[in-house]
Amino acid sequence: MPRLHPSPLRPSIQSAVSTTPVWLVLWLRLQGNFFMDRAELQPLLIRFVLSLFTLQVFLPTARLVAQSDEEANALKGHLSAIVMGAITPDGKCAITASTDQTARVWDLATRSMIREYTGHTGPLYCLALSGNGRVLATGAQDNSLRIWDVPQSIPLLSLVAHNAAASGIAMTNDGKLLVTVGSDNKVRVWDTVALEAAAASGTVLDPNAASKVLSGHEAAITAVAVRADGSLIATADVSGKILFWSPFLDQPRGSVEGPGVVSLAFNGNAAQLFSCGVDGIVRPWDIPPTATRQFDP
Repeated sequence: MPRLHPSPLRPSIQSAVSTTPVWLVLWLRLQGNFFMDRAELQPLLIRFVLSLFTLQVFLPTARLVAQSDEEANALKGHLSAIVMGAITPDGKCAITASTDQTARVWDLATRSMIREYTGHTGPLYCLALSGNGRVLATGAQDNSLRIWDVPQSIPLLSLVAHNAAASGIAMTNDGKLLVTVGSDNKVRVWDTVALEAAAASGTVLDPNAASKVLSGHEAAITAVAVRADGSLIATADVSGKILFWSPFLDQPRGSVEGPGVVSLAFNGNAAQLFSCGVDGIVRPWDIPPTATRQFDP
């Protein structure tokens, strides 16, 4: 459902300007002051009209100045909504993914776009950046996963990752563990050695041969996170179920449940996970150490 925005400021002021004199006259009548001498009333009305005119001119101007200050620091170029972003490890650049089917790299010092990644045929839904800032992975509504060398503008590899939209990507700092999730309820753990070999040779890669599929969700998966040391994966779906996985096992190590989840993040390597829910609440979860059991947030 589209967001509802407040009405522009200028029509509100014009409405106030057009109706306020009427209320002033009514108020003066009630106070018994309307029947003052014309000589006294005329200067009062003149001052009142001048004040309203000043208000009408000044407030929109102040608003435009504030907007100009904000827009001076804005990163402009995408044609539609930005869904995700990342900052490079050196803090000099930002990378954004948009529903305009592109990802873009921005110079934060100059606020200018320095690179654009194109090729997806549907809105981008997710991205992940490796810890060294050189490898970028993007997923989109076209079901595909694309892997990019950040200094270049062509993908190193492009393949169909899911049978529905690729809704989430997570990567360890060293880039050796790559996980994608999709609206097909599947989790894929990718063999990065096979991905690198295919990228280097230019060969077509079979997704089923280069990834392990983890099944356990019964609803579209919306979020994924990988702990920094690569020892644990967390995935969440629209129903609110969060599953914990070892990258080496086929069955989840544990689960928790709550409201629908839109994003996940580990607290470093600590035994805690944070989820952002559709109800607007951020919840910390203790990670199940052994068997599956449910934790209260």
